Amino acid sequence: MKHRLSVVIVLAIVLAFAFTTVSWAKPAEISGKIEQMVVKKDKNGAEYVRFIIPVSGKTESGVVYAQSVPFMAFGDIVKDAKLYKEGQVLRCVAEMRYYNGRQSYTILKFMK
Repeated sequence: MKHRLSVVIVLAIVLAFAFTTVSWAKPAEISGKIEQMVVKKDKNGAEYVRFIIPVSGKTESGVVYAQSVPFMAFGDIVKDAKLYKEGQVLRCVAEMRYYNGRQSYTILKFMK
């Protein structure tokens, strides 16, 4: 019984830390050329838009590299997101997140 209680307490602490670290991410203004744009439906039938945009990264030793990162538009901003086309420059305010160990962004607002 004590073992189960300690497992539950440790799990609660880990989950609480995980949710607070996500909230520490600050929104940033980002712009980049759209490599790919896809409109899809989620499991509830609501549309969302996924943009793939190249973003540069830097290793601890200073090596700069390019990677393609998904930018996701959900909810009310899907209507505005569908106006963009591949090859256009996307300017937005987005919040970085990690999904399945990979970096992605959730778009909060589009900038003209």
